Amino acid sequence: MAPVTKRQRENSTGDMKAKVSDTSAIMKLINARFDEQADLIATKMKESEEHMMSIFHDRLDSLNGDFQSLQLRVQKLEQAAEESRALQAQIEMLEAKLAVQANASTVNDMRLHGVPYVEVMQVVLLFMSVHV
Repeated sequence: MAPVTKRQRENSTGDMKAKVSDTSAIMKLINARFDEQADLIATKMKESEEHMMSIFHDRLDSLNGDFQSLQLRVQKLEQAAEESRALQAQIEMLEAKLAVQANASTVNDMRLHGVPYVEVMQVVLLFMSVHV
């Protein structure tokens, strides 16, 4: 048989009060260790939460900057589109004026057979001499 250790002797022959006080001390030690671990877990959770919130805010700030950049780009595009529409309207107006002028010069282009071609001022003089 194996020899009996001191601990085994104390446990087998010890009195009940000693066992209760040992159990109470062990429970206090366990509770203290449990509280330490709970505090450590709470601290680590808070640190993790702060770190995650920091990352979240950094990314949110980055997205906010990108969003503002896109807003500026859209505003510039809208302004360019408005200017383009204004220029297109002006082009259409000028084309209409040009068409009217082209038609006016065509309407006034008249040839009289038997009258020699002369410059404009001479034509005016020619018609004034005929009219008088």
